[in-house]
Amino acid sequence: FWPVPMGPYPCIIATGGTYTKTEGDVVKKMMCATICVDHDLTDGAPVARFGKTFMTLMETGEGIL
Repeated sequence: FWPVPMGPYPCIIATGGTYTKTEGDVVKKMMCATICVDHDLTDGAPVARFGKTFMTLMETGEGIL
């Protein structure tokens, strides 16, 4: 399922279900995530950069011991 974040906060990150994705011979475990940002407080370009960085960190697991 896809989460629908709701709340009074300027940035909300919600995680949903997981699923398996096959790309050729590689099987990946994927997780649904939604980022909700208040556009009155932030501009689109910084939010897009944050989303890309967040996605990269989640995919690589960087910083997890």
